[in-house]
Amino acid sequence: MSDKEAQRPGIVRAARSGKVTNAEGALALGISVRQFRRLKVADKRLGVEGLIHGNRGRPSARRLKEADRNRIVELINGRYAGLNDCHLTEKLRELEKLEISRETVRQIRLAEHIAPVRRRRAPPHRSRRLRQAREGAMVLIDASQHLWLEERGPLWNLLGALDDATGKILVLHFRQHEDLHGYTKLLRRLTTHGLPCALYGDRLSVFVRNDDHWSLEEQLAGEQTPTQFGLMLAELAIGYITAHSPQAKGRIERLWETLQDRLVAELRLRGIDTIEEAEAYLPEFIRDYNQRFGAAVLLTSHYMDDVTALCPRVIVIDRGHLVYDGDLQELVRRVRPDKRVSIRLSAPADRALLDKLGTVVSADAAQVVLSVPAAKVNVVVRDALAALPVVDLTIEDPPLEEVMRELFSAQRGEAGGHKQAGA
Repeated sequence: MSDKEAQRPGIVRAARSGKVTNAEGALALGISVRQFRRLKVADKRLGVEGLIHGNRGRPSARRLKEADRNRIVELINGRYAGLNDCHLTEKLRELEKLEISRETVRQIRLAEHIAPVRRRRAPPHRSRRLRQAREGAMVLIDASQHLWLEERGPLWNLLGALDDATGKILVLHFRQHEDLHGYTKLLRRLTTHGLPCALYGDRLSVFVRNDDHWSLEEQLAGEQTPTQFGLMLAELAIGYITAHSPQAKGRIERLWETLQDRLVAELRLRGIDTIEEAEAYLPEFIRDYNQRFGAAVLLTSHYMDDVTALCPRVIVIDRGHLVYDGDLQELVRRVRPDKRVSIRLSAPADRALLDKLGTVVSADAAQVVLSVPAAKVNVVVRDALAALPVVDLTIEDPPLEEVMRELFSAQRGEAGGHKQAGA
């Protein structure tokens, strides 16, 4: 009998003898009056045993099967030795098809007296810099020297680029030395995602000049000539921000801690023994990592340009009711299945001709904007090029403000119609 249940016999029997009421007894035990009445009946019929919870001493119906538990212990000590609890749980779910929680894995490991890969300790208090507002605003670059293949290979440097806003890995590249050629290759791969506004890294001599020598030309110009890497960044109009301590670039430093644990284990599990095989595996690893750990940006905004630029998925809520949850482009197609054809003209166009092409949204001597069904865009463009003095032509989706306005109007119109029908 637990300490909580030990109070029951005295209070229940006091109620049975009329010394306290059912309400007073229930209040003392922290249960409902109905449950207190059940306890009185159980005490009368079974005595003290009736006041003990019926499931006490029984094995849980939801407990892990003994065969599954033994299999997990075998995997912890064998194939998945050296994996942390989170990584191990992922492998058990995805590869071994065992639906198990991270906490259960931890409890099994503790019961078997298996030490954790890393001991948990409270992190030192630091005031972390806020993430950048937009993807690509700043990219962190760095390298980590490690035994990535463990005893199967020598020390290698892993060069990486990490987006500050989302925490997504953009590029990973193995290199024997942390040098200009490695970072040039990293920069080339990085530009396939687009040009970032700025790179953030340390004061490695590849990136910045660390010498005190000033030539006469540099003295006259008032600045040192950049490194070769700096010249490439200047040509691409990419800024470079220097960090003056490892803590300042803590996000990418924490990435290296994760990769030295997770990537090393993945290379071992896949039997990868050469750096060429490891390099070929990196794109798959990046996709999996970004899917698991990439930050989700929750944007609550009425500025539609931000929504269009940042949000592939939107959640629309109107007066507490979920209106839409899904892809932004699908929402636009569903609400406004038309396109905006903007035509810049070298001379005014006849209004009757414009009306034949589509619905005129706006028109002046120099520019016309037409609303055209998406299925007829090709025909309208062909006819416009043949009949109008076209200088330039663009095709766009309707403005998101109009899409949202129509969506809310439709929702409230339906709600009003339902109320009127009910009345």
